[in-house]
Amino acid sequence: MTEAIRVIKRQKQREQSFDKFMRPEDVERLLAVEPFVSMDERLFPESSPLREILLKDTRILRLDEGQLIFREGEYGESAFLLLAGEVTGIEDLDQQVQGGTRTVKKGFWETFNQLLAPHELPEFRDVSNYRVDQDLAYQAGGNKEESYVLVENLQELIQKHDCEVVRPGKMFGHVSAMARSPRSRSLIATQDRCEVLEIKWQALRDFMRFSKGFRNYMEEEYRRRSLFNQLQDMPTFSDLSEVQIQQLCQSAVFETYGTSDWNTLLRKAKADPSVKFKETIIVRAGEYAEDLVLILGGFARRTIPYGDGQRTLGYMRRSELFGMGELIANKKSEDAVNYSESLYALGFADVIRLPGSLVVDLLESAGSLLDNSSFEQHEKKTTLTNEREDLMNFLIDNVFINGTKMMLVNQDRCTECDDCVVACANSHEGNPRFIRHGMKTGKFMVANACMHCADPVCMVGCPTGAIRREPETGVIVINDQTCIGCGTCASNCPYDNIRITNIRGAGGELILDESHQPISKATKCDFCAGQKVSPACENACPTNALRRIDAHNLDSISDWLSE
Repeated sequence: MTEAIRVIKRQKQREQSFDKFMRPEDVERLLAVEPFVSMDERLFPESSPLREILLKDTRILRLDEGQLIFREGEYGESAFLLLAGEVTGIEDLDQQVQGGTRTVKKGFWETFNQLLAPHELPEFRDVSNYRVDQDLAYQAGGNKEESYVLVENLQELIQKHDCEVVRPGKMFGHVSAMARSPRSRSLIATQDRCEVLEIKWQALRDFMRFSKGFRNYMEEEYRRRSLFNQLQDMPTFSDLSEVQIQQLCQSAVFETYGTSDWNTLLRKAKADPSVKFKETIIVRAGEYAEDLVLILGGFARRTIPYGDGQRTLGYMRRSELFGMGELIANKKSEDAVNYSESLYALGFADVIRLPGSLVVDLLESAGSLLDNSSFEQHEKKTTLTNEREDLMNFLIDNVFINGTKMMLVNQDRCTECDDCVVACANSHEGNPRFIRHGMKTGKFMVANACMHCADPVCMVGCPTGAIRREPETGVIVINDQTCIGCGTCASNCPYDNIRITNIRGAGGELILDESHQPISKATKCDFCAGQKVSPACENACPTNALRRIDAHNLDSISDWLSE
């Protein structure tokens, strides 16, 4: 029997413009201003010419006073360049003032109707949503058709909040865009007729790849701005003034250990036992405790010498400090105090070293210098409260500590009833978004379900920006309309939690492109975004054998086991 098929046009990178009103004339205008005027078009490959990137991956926003550009706390996916007018960054705006966004939960009838979906059809789609051959015309004076939140009483808010005025030629939002981190403040137009160029982070990536000058600028901006904000937000430095924080920034030494391509190395190590996942020494136990080490990005393992090797004490990730206890001891002791632990980059880690004497002096002058025993207890908390060292080592060795919503299964409690899988399928048109198997240690299994990582490497390299974070929850979702099924996200995921699957029409027919090749889409767990019950898998488990856990919080695992 011949299988039914349907042929549609295959989507390609940059086939859908970021702004359907972007014109070649706009591109010429952009090429006359920084940073684009300094870019050498000859260094861009034929597959990604500078002009096409500007045409397809940027858009010009035309805003009036009070219109909100982005919200504090949103995850950055694009950068902005002010072309005309003035915008202002404001911290700590009330969520209601910002027109707070949130995932809209499905109503009762929507939830009920999804149970009636044709579950026998795997990955069916309404292919009319994938049209890519529409005529797109520029409308004078317009840009992308969307509404903006209007912030009222703007001048009054500016008087009450910490603000940063941005003027033409200034880029903003680029640090959070490249770091895939939350916005540190809200940006609002403070004049009429503002023009703001929005740049997708995919375009930023290409600019950095093919323009050395732009890459150097972006790296310095990321380090400078991210560090200041990060130090300000840390409880350890909360009593320091802005001038003192700036002193720390000026004294900071930035270092990178390992490789940012850690996900590829981890996949190779899992596939071939002879390949060892790289760990690079950052601090060695026994060295003089001279610096305070701050983790800027990536992950690190804390160890002590044990026999001929090392014994793991715990792990660290963004915004955590190493060595404070020893620095305080050095301040109060006449004898030199060495680091009591070693610190290894787990695949990749961006760190900064702050001079220990300066840190201690500033904290002392601010009256916030604690006894070193307090820091020692804090730094060793994981070791003291974790009763399962084998589980901790398992999570570290496989970098599951990246997961903020890891699916952990207690196999002693699991009856393999598959209620979790059925609940997931019922919430996703009959298509479960995870697989109930995975790596095991002892009685625990980490199932193949998206972990919504702290460092979501799946987002790196997506050519259309289809995979992104939800602004409020941090949940990573895939926009099915813009996904082109290239498989980049699945290849980047070191945990094999994203599937590329051939799609079908509502009648069950296989969907093909013009060359009669199957059309594919990426699918994965979306943590039941928009569902009334979230996550359905955990709530459906009758024996409390499944829990979605932040792998960095081992106490939550202990609490669960005691239930």
